[in-house]
Amino acid sequence: AEASYLFANNFNLTTGLQYNQFLNNLAYTNTYADSTAAGLDSVTIPNPNDTTGNPDDTTIYFMTYNYTTSTSIHRQLYNQTAISIPLYFGYTFKINNNWSVDANGGVILSYQQAKQVSSDPQIPDPTIRSFGMKVCIRPQIRYQIADKLGISISTNFGYDLVPGLNWENTTRKRIYSE
Repeated sequence: AEASYLFANNFNLTTGLQYNQFLNNLAYTNTYADSTAAGLDSVTIPNPNDTTGNPDDTTIYFMTYNYTTSTSIHRQLYNQTAISIPLYFGYTFKINNNWSVDANGGVILSYQQAKQVSSDPQIPDPTIRSFGMKVCIRPQIRYQIADKLGISISTNFGYDLVPGLNWENTTRKRIYSE
């Protein structure tokens, strides 16, 4: 649920309360390449100048190897729940008396909890933060029903500044769209 305040100069302020529940998935793939000695092999090179029947052949010995590759997928899953307060500042472009388009930007501050769904011993557990913050932009189309009442359709595009889950030594640039 959200509420917007429209200033006289077409600027607006929107805030509210949000509840989100989602699955956070960290997955990576490892590919291993290995070789093992399979045995000793040889090649005999005959002497082309031999006319006596007693060849003076040369034998070369070499190791043979078996090469293998294997791929493994590692995955950790966490259920996350967040109660958030969005705070957007924007500008309203009026189309007519009832319709308008808003260009908003701001932050979403959230209290978060996370519960592990599945783990992998190859992945260290993340740091879980109870506070999160996202910056976002939000285009919105609004229909004004009455003087103080309207409905709107919007979407968010943002970036986690303070993610709820943080895996050490992992570069994770999370960009989202809701």
